[in-house]
Amino acid sequence: MNELTSKYKNGEILIKPTAIHYNAVLTALSRSPSRVHAETAMRILRYMEEESSQVEPDRYSYSVTILACTRCHDLNFAAKHGAMELERMEERALLETERRHNVSSHAALPNVVMDVESYNTVLYALARSGLRDAPKRAMAMFDRMQHVFGLRPTIRSWSALLETYAKSGA
Repeated sequence: MNELTSKYKNGEILIKPTAIHYNAVLTALSRSPSRVHAETAMRILRYMEEESSQVEPDRYSYSVTILACTRCHDLNFAAKHGAMELERMEERALLETERRHNVSSHAALPNVVMDVESYNTVLYALARSGLRDAPKRAMAMFDRMQHVFGLRPTIRSWSALLETYAKSGA
């Protein structure tokens, strides 16, 4: 991606990298349980979030970055960074919703909206981690999902929440 972006900025190619290009790379990175790939995905997402990148991340960008983190074999890393990326997604969704509301109620839909599957992915990562505070963190996430974003938990959501309690020893 760096090479493509650099060539575009230097005028060597005419194709401007878009979220689709970045998302393709993020998707490839999310298919590996490697911590290095998860960290690379997080760096790419950070770059997309910068105003200078001129490429705005969308819901998919965040979702596959969360997936890259939660697939990591280092279970503590998976839970911690999956939750961190979910929180960044929540912040972006709230920001875009507020920006849309301030501009006009008829403006285009926000690029980032929350979805139940992103929450479920992190809830399962918390359950696998076996961390003592996992149930507390999972309940806080569950509450935000329902009360801040108005999402309805699925059977998978409830199952992940219960598994978090079961594996934490609480």
